[in-house]
Amino acid sequence: MLDHSKLDNVSSYRSHRLNFFAVTKCVGTAIKASLLHQKIVTPSSLRYDYIYDHPDAVYITKEHASMMSDEWLNFSVIRHPYIRFTSLYKHFIIRDPLRRKELHPHLQQHGGLDYFADFLFDNTDDQTCNHHMKSICSFLMDKNDVIIPDIVFRFEEEYDTIVDFLNSYGCTLEKANVSNIDLKLSPYTKKLIKKRYALDFETFNFEE
Repeated sequence: MLDHSKLDNVSSYRSHRLNFFAVTKCVGTAIKASLLHQKIVTPSSLRYDYIYDHPDAVYITKEHASMMSDEWLNFSVIRHPYIRFTSLYKHFIIRDPLRRKELHPHLQQHGGLDYFADFLFDNTDDQTCNHHMKSICSFLMDKNDVIIPDIVFRFEEEYDTIVDFLNSYGCTLEKANVSNIDLKLSPYTKKLIKKRYALDFETFNFEE
Protein backbone atom coordinates (compact mmCIF):
# COMPACT_ATOMS: atom_id res chain seq x y z
CA MET A 1 0.00 0.00 0.00
CA LEU A 2 1.41 3.34 -1.06
CA ASP A 3 1.56 6.21 1.41
CA HIS A 4 0.76 9.23 -0.74
CA SER A 5 0.97 11.58 2.24
CA LYS A 6 4.48 10.30 3.04
CA LEU A 7 3.73 10.97 6.71
CA ASP A 8 4.62 7.42 7.79
CA ASN A 9 8.00 8.30 6.22
CA VAL A 10 8.75 4.73 5.12
CA SER A 11 10.55 4.62 1.79
CA SER A 12 11.02 1.39 -0.16
CA TYR A 13 13.97 0.45 -2.38
CA ARG A 14 13.32 -2.52 -4.64
CA SER A 15 16.89 -2.78 -5.93
CA HIS A 16 18.11 -3.31 -2.35
CA ARG A 17 14.99 -5.01 -0.95
CA LEU A 18 15.11 -2.52 1.89
CA ASN A 19 12.45 -0.44 3.62
CA PHE A 20 13.80 2.58 5.45
CA PHE A 21 11.78 3.87 8.41
CA ALA A 22 12.91 7.49 8.54
CA VAL A 23 12.45 9.36 11.81
CA THR A 24 12.35 13.13 11.43
CA LYS A 25 15.54 14.93 12.50
CA CYS A 26 17.45 11.63 12.43
CA VAL A 27 19.64 11.79 9.29
CA GLY A 28 16.76 10.62 7.11
CA THR A 29 17.62 12.84 4.15
CA ALA A 30 21.20 11.57 3.99
CA ILE A 31 20.14 7.92 4.29
CA LYS A 32 17.53 8.29 1.54
CA ALA A 33 20.04 9.97 -0.76
CA SER A 34 22.47 7.14 -0.13
CA LEU A 35 19.90 4.45 -0.95
CA LEU A 36 18.92 6.32 -4.11
CA HIS A 37 22.56 6.80 -5.18
CA GLN A 38 21.66 10.49 -5.30
CA LYS A 39 24.46 13.02 -4.92
CA ILE A 40 23.74 15.67 -2.30
CA VAL A 41 24.28 18.93 -4.13
CA THR A 42 24.59 21.28 -1.16
CA PRO A 43 25.11 19.71 2.30
CA SER A 44 23.93 22.88 4.09
CA SER A 45 20.77 23.32 2.03
CA LEU A 46 17.41 23.92 3.71
CA ARG A 47 15.38 21.88 1.19
CA TYR A 48 16.06 18.56 -0.56
CA ASP A 49 12.96 18.08 -2.69
CA TYR A 50 15.01 16.32 -5.36
CA ILE A 51 15.59 13.56 -2.79
CA TYR A 52 12.10 13.45 -1.25
CA ASP A 53 10.42 13.48 -4.68
CA HIS A 54 12.95 11.26 -6.45
CA PRO A 55 11.16 8.99 -8.97
CA ASP A 56 12.78 5.88 -7.46
CA ALA A 57 11.69 6.70 -3.90
CA VAL A 58 8.47 4.80 -3.24
CA TYR A 59 6.67 5.59 0.01
CA ILE A 60 4.64 2.84 1.66
CA THR A 61 2.66 2.50 4.88
CA LYS A 62 4.15 1.06 8.05
CA GLU A 63 1.65 -1.78 7.87
CA HIS A 64 2.70 -2.70 4.35
CA ALA A 65 6.37 -2.67 5.30
CA SER A 66 5.57 -4.95 8.23
CA MET A 67 3.89 -7.45 5.91
CA MET A 68 7.00 -7.48 3.69
CA SER A 69 9.38 -8.32 6.54
CA ASP A 70 9.79 -11.99 5.55
CA GLU A 71 11.52 -11.03 2.30
CA TRP A 72 12.63 -7.43 2.78
CA LEU A 73 14.71 -5.86 5.55
CA ASN A 74 13.13 -3.03 7.52
CA PHE A 75 15.61 -0.69 9.19
CA SER A 76 15.81 2.72 10.83
CA VAL A 77 18.29 5.20 12.25
CA ILE A 78 17.56 7.15 15.43
CA ARG A 79 19.20 9.87 17.50
CA HIS A 80 18.91 10.90 21.14
CA PRO A 81 15.78 13.01 21.83
CA TYR A 82 17.98 15.87 23.06
CA ILE A 83 19.82 15.92 19.73
CA ARG A 84 16.57 15.66 17.75
CA PHE A 85 15.09 18.61 19.65
CA THR A 86 18.10 20.89 19.21
CA SER A 87 18.13 19.97 15.51
CA LEU A 88 14.46 20.97 15.29
CA TYR A 89 15.21 24.33 16.91
CA LYS A 90 18.19 25.02 14.65
CA HIS A 91 16.16 24.17 11.54
CA PHE A 92 12.90 26.01 12.25
CA ILE A 93 14.10 28.92 14.38
CA ILE A 94 17.70 29.72 13.44
CA ARG A 95 18.22 28.53 9.88
CA ASP A 96 14.74 28.80 8.36
CA PRO A 97 12.57 30.85 10.76
CA LEU A 98 9.82 31.41 8.19
CA ARG A 99 8.91 27.73 8.66
CA ARG A 100 8.35 28.03 12.41
CA LYS A 101 4.60 28.53 11.80
CA GLU A 102 4.51 24.91 10.60
CA LEU A 103 5.19 23.86 14.19
CA HIS A 104 2.52 26.20 15.57
CA PRO A 105 0.91 29.33 14.10
CA HIS A 106 1.63 31.37 17.24
CA LEU A 107 5.21 30.24 17.82
CA GLN A 108 7.55 33.21 18.11
CA GLN A 109 11.10 33.29 16.72
CA HIS A 110 12.72 34.84 19.77
CA GLY A 111 12.76 33.43 23.29
CA GLY A 112 15.38 30.71 23.15
CA LEU A 113 15.24 26.97 23.66
CA ASP A 114 13.42 27.10 27.00
CA TYR A 115 10.57 29.11 25.49
CA PHE A 116 10.58 26.92 22.37
CA ALA A 117 10.14 23.73 24.40
CA ASP A 118 7.67 25.30 26.84
CA PHE A 119 5.42 26.69 24.15
CA LEU A 120 5.37 23.67 21.84
CA PHE A 121 4.91 21.11 24.61
CA ASP A 122 2.12 23.19 26.18
CA ASN A 123 0.27 23.65 22.90
CA THR A 124 0.73 20.32 21.12
CA ASP A 125 0.88 16.61 21.88
CA ASP A 126 2.20 13.64 19.92
CA GLN A 127 -1.10 13.35 18.03
CA THR A 128 -1.56 17.01 17.09
CA CYS A 129 2.02 18.20 16.58
CA ASN A 130 3.82 18.69 13.29
CA HIS A 131 5.44 15.45 12.08
CA HIS A 132 8.93 16.85 12.72
CA MET A 133 8.08 16.83 16.44
CA LYS A 134 6.53 13.38 16.71
CA SER A 135 8.14 10.78 18.93
CA ILE A 136 10.55 8.18 17.63
CA CYS A 137 8.14 5.45 18.70
CA SER A 138 5.32 6.94 16.62
CA PHE A 139 7.39 6.32 13.49
CA LEU A 140 8.63 2.84 14.40
CA MET A 141 5.80 1.13 16.31
CA ASP A 142 2.74 -0.65 14.97
CA LYS A 143 -0.78 -0.33 16.40
CA ASN A 144 0.15 -2.81 19.14
CA ASP A 145 3.18 -0.74 20.20
CA VAL A 146 5.63 -3.27 18.72
CA ILE A 147 8.76 -2.00 16.97
CA ILE A 148 8.49 -2.86 13.26
CA PRO A 149 12.06 -2.40 11.88
CA ASP A 150 14.34 -5.42 12.18
CA ILE A 151 17.33 -3.14 12.78
CA VAL A 152 17.38 0.21 14.56
CA PHE A 153 20.76 1.93 14.40
CA ARG A 154 21.81 4.69 16.81
CA PHE A 155 23.52 7.29 14.67
CA GLU A 156 26.13 8.64 17.09
CA GLU A 157 27.09 5.31 18.64
CA GLU A 158 26.93 3.23 15.45
CA TYR A 159 27.99 5.63 12.71
CA ASP A 160 30.72 3.33 11.35
CA THR A 161 28.32 0.38 11.40
CA ILE A 162 25.74 2.39 9.43
CA VAL A 163 28.36 3.35 6.86
CA ASP A 164 29.41 -0.31 6.50
CA PHE A 165 25.77 -1.40 6.26
CA LEU A 166 25.09 1.03 3.41
CA ASN A 167 28.38 0.16 1.72
CA SER A 168 27.30 -3.49 1.65
CA TYR A 169 24.47 -2.40 -0.66
CA GLY A 170 26.78 -0.30 -2.80
CA CYS A 171 25.61 2.94 -1.18
CA THR A 172 27.68 5.85 0.13
CA LEU A 173 26.58 8.04 3.01
CA GLU A 174 27.00 11.78 2.47
CA LYS A 175 26.07 14.68 4.71
CA ALA A 176 22.84 16.68 4.51
CA ASN A 177 21.24 19.42 6.61
CA VAL A 178 24.69 20.38 7.84
CA SER A 179 24.87 23.10 10.46
CA ASN A 180 27.84 24.33 12.49
CA ILE A 181 25.60 25.82 15.19
CA ASP A 182 26.39 24.52 18.68
CA LEU A 183 23.55 24.62 21.22
CA LYS A 184 23.41 23.53 24.84
CA LEU A 185 20.19 22.47 26.51
CA SER A 186 19.41 23.71 29.99
CA PRO A 187 18.46 21.19 32.71
CA TYR A 188 14.95 22.68 32.55
CA THR A 189 14.54 21.95 28.83
CA LYS A 190 16.05 18.49 29.19
CA LYS A 191 13.42 17.74 31.83
CA LEU A 192 10.65 18.87 29.46
CA ILE A 193 12.02 16.76 26.62
CA LYS A 194 12.33 13.70 28.82
CA LYS A 195 8.72 14.10 29.97
CA ARG A 196 7.36 14.61 26.44
CA TYR A 197 9.34 11.73 24.94
CA ALA A 198 9.20 9.42 27.96
CA LEU A 199 8.29 6.39 25.84
CA ASP A 200 11.30 6.97 23.58
CA PHE A 201 13.63 7.16 26.59
CA GLU A 202 12.14 4.00 28.03
CA THR A 203 11.95 1.98 24.81
CA PHE A 204 15.46 2.75 23.60
CA ASN A 205 17.16 3.19 26.97
CA PHE A 206 18.42 6.68 26.23
CA GLU A 207 20.58 8.20 28.94
CA GLU A 208 19.33 11.39 30.56
